Amino acid sequence: MRLWNLSQPGNCAICVSAHQWEQTLVDGRKRKRSSVSEGQILALPHVVNSLNQAYGDRFSWVNLFNSHTPRAAAAFAAEDDLILIGGSVTNPQTGAVLNLIRNRVDIKYTHEWLQVEVHRGQDRGTYRYDIERNGTIDDGIFEVTKDYAIILHVTVRGAVRNRKIVVLAGCTTLGTGGAGQFFCSRMVDNEKWQKNGDKDYVAILSCPYVNNRCDMENTKVEEFINI
Repeated sequence: MRLWNLSQPGNCAICVSAHQWEQTLVDGRKRKRSSVSEGQILALPHVVNSLNQAYGDRFSWVNLFNSHTPRAAAAFAAEDDLILIGGSVTNPQTGAVLNLIRNRVDIKYTHEWLQVEVHRGQDRGTYRYDIERNGTIDDGIFEVTKDYAIILHVTVRGAVRNRKIVVLAGCTTLGTGGAGQFFCSRMVDNEKWQKNGDKDYVAILSCPYVNNRCDMENTKVEEFINI
């Protein structure tokens, strides 16, 4: 239960990022479709299983939303606790949360690098990590050998109540899957989390790839920063 530290597990919403694309129908009409990436699919069962173990009957039903739907936006507006799987490129709710806490920490990432700039506290400073690949982009080789991901756990003050928000996001989709699996299975082993996991924090993970999957045995916390 301490791992998630939710304020209201019965009203928790999980928002999974999705790529949007346009489909052309037989009659020529177009409509928007969404598809969930591999990393989100890998992370989700670990998240749901962990929540059920932590809260049991109080988390008997998962409010699971595609991040691009009005229901996901409504959950954000309702000040429910949120678990956001996927980064701000494909998950609007993740982008909104990062904007809310930008005065404390500024988190930026692309498919090439991750940067976390902490504005206050003893860990104040800039932390940057570049994704490792076989070859270079100029060579047209995009095989990732090491990804980086964030685990963000924050309390955000709302108009009516405080809410807990957890963000699990990699620079690439498999990093997101690694963040979800690591948080649910190995975060409790981290010494800094054991001391300060009840406070708001961002953890930066390095996620080596083996056979196009995050190698959990060698995935580790590079930085654990209270914010």
